[in-house]
Amino acid sequence: MTTYYLSDDDLIALQYELLKTTAPSTLDEAQGWTVDKKTALASPYKPETIQPATTFVSEPSVFGALGYRTQSPLTGSFASGNWFLSFKVKCNAYYVQRGRVKFRLWRSTNADGSGATQITSGWNLSNEITFSSPNSYNTGSAGASLGIVTLTNEYLFLEIEWYATVSGGNNSAAVYWVHNEGDAERLDTPAWAPPSAGGVLAQVM
Repeated sequence: MTTYYLSDDDLIALQYELLKTTAPSTLDEAQGWTVDKKTALASPYKPETIQPATTFVSEPSVFGALGYRTQSPLTGSFASGNWFLSFKVKCNAYYVQRGRVKFRLWRSTNADGSGATQITSGWNLSNEITFSSPNSYNTGSAGASLGIVTLTNEYLFLEIEWYATVSGGNNSAAVYWVHNEGDAERLDTPAWAPPSAGGVLAQVM
């Protein structure tokens, strides 16, 4: 198994942050979504940004080119098995909103994600997230069962969205995406095998 931690290290500002193989330790909750009174609509995760309520739209099918990415392109294969995203979110003072975190995986030879090929068959969803009090945290997970995933000099991309299931009840209702603190926020993959003894899973440590 390989664990990628969700860091706030910028690879491309306001577009991609680093999937890191060593655990960071400084909590960052300065990004997320202003949910407003939205339901049954989705907004993508955008690094370093509180997405406005106007970004909640019908669920997209094309790659949004936002989220997390490996530092370097990879060559090798992930074994058949389960991929798990573990995450943490926080509400603000208006906490009745509920939602789900969803994710997709992509691969591309281009660092900006252009021409990306989807690895997952669609969006993979978490349990419904609820908040019990103002400014409280909640954790969750989402998984995908995939066959062998092979990358050939390609970056791995993780795309995330917040899917609103219950209205925030207030125009200022918000959900904050928490990351950069370690085990609570990570992507766990099946076993990785480089193509030869000389292959490496190149990452920033």
